[in-house]
Amino acid sequence: MEQNQTQQSKEMKIGEFTVSELVQKYDTPLYVYNSQVIKERCQQLLNALKLLPTQTKALYACKANTNIAIIKLMKEQGIQGIDAVSIQEVLLAKKAGFEGRDIQFTENFIGQKEVEDSLKEGILLCIGELDTLETLGQRLQSKKLVLKETENGQKLKVAVRINPDVGVGECEHTITGGPKSKFGIYCNQIEEIIKISEKYPIEIEGIHQHIGSNMVQNHLDKYVQSIKKIFDVALQIKGLKFINVGGGIGVPYEDGVKPLDLIEAYSKIAEEYKIFKEKYGHDVEIRVEPGRFLVAESGHLLTTVTAIKKNQYSTWIGTDTGMNHLIRPALYESYHKIENASNFESTNNEDSQRQKVNVCGNICESGDVFGQNRLIRTVKDDDILAIYNGGAYGYCMASNYNSRNRPAEILVDGSVDKLIRRRETLEDQLATQIFD
Repeated sequence: MEQNQTQQSKEMKIGEFTVSELVQKYDTPLYVYNSQVIKERCQQLLNALKLLPTQTKALYACKANTNIAIIKLMKEQGIQGIDAVSIQEVLLAKKAGFEGRDIQFTENFIGQKEVEDSLKEGILLCIGELDTLETLGQRLQSKKLVLKETENGQKLKVAVRINPDVGVGECEHTITGGPKSKFGIYCNQIEEIIKISEKYPIEIEGIHQHIGSNMVQNHLDKYVQSIKKIFDVALQIKGLKFINVGGGIGVPYEDGVKPLDLIEAYSKIAEEYKIFKEKYGHDVEIRVEPGRFLVAESGHLLTTVTAIKKNQYSTWIGTDTGMNHLIRPALYESYHKIENASNFESTNNEDSQRQKVNVCGNICESGDVFGQNRLIRTVKDDDILAIYNGGAYGYCMASNYNSRNRPAEILVDGSVDKLIRRRETLEDQLATQIFD
């Protein structure tokens, strides 16, 4: 969990920079991403995929972090495609250099206009509702929708998302499979998928599943259970080109949590694939689509201590950021490790003492709390705190609540730092308002 900083000085370092060097240059709040960690995670994933006895394709689920510099870095590291969940993410992926069907748009409950706009971009559409599949088929057959791919009487090749009746996740809100999930066509409705595809100029070339977010080692059995189910579903559909077994690979937010062992997981998938292939009769490509795994540990949200409040019950450490910049603790009750980056490796006994404190933000909400009863090295006003694992679902979920501006983002690569998103201004917020 601490591979993206060293402990060579009292201050925390990210790459070759102390946090004070970064803060003096860019101010706080500040999202800092360490490119070395992203590179390591990409290689870890690609190496593990070599265990599968068939062709593979690694997609990046870009909703985890949609900064174009990050998406470009994925492409440079050998990630072969993008999993997008909106037309806007499709267009961002294209700006980052991904093209055509290397972009999979995994829709859920979008309107036909977004369906058609995305298809006109030449991407692979992954459909999660029978109703959406039927409507698309009707529009293709009636010629109300004409695409390059279907001009000469060819069928439109799409994928379908399957709910395998299995779900896991960090919390109930991040479970994306099973009976309570809105996602995917249920695994007992495969005949209906086939009937629709046979009725209209549609070909099902791939199937997809994603059972939940932040899977760790104790979710491995459920993950394998879902793999068996998606292979069983695949046996019912002829002519598949690929099976996307999803993403959701987690990171250990808390000490003591074991991350998913990719070698063990993909070895088990390889075993199940061999059984599947013997029954299916030919190879299909296996695709994966992690997001959080590739970026979460690369990121820290740096924030300045603005005030310390003590009473008979607790000590509160206030900061110049808030739930508007990192909403996960308020939204999911998620744990993010917090350290005093200004007092990272203490040089005397007094500073090395850890205090039990609550860390909060500057938003006018009672839920604007990053952590309670945290043991943190002695904190004083103007110290820099580092909130860990901010590389995924941090900035991309940020807002202007309380009319506060969103922070800057930088990418650090060893001794090189680069601004990849400037700090927002009030003028940016007003740009879309009409008030004259």
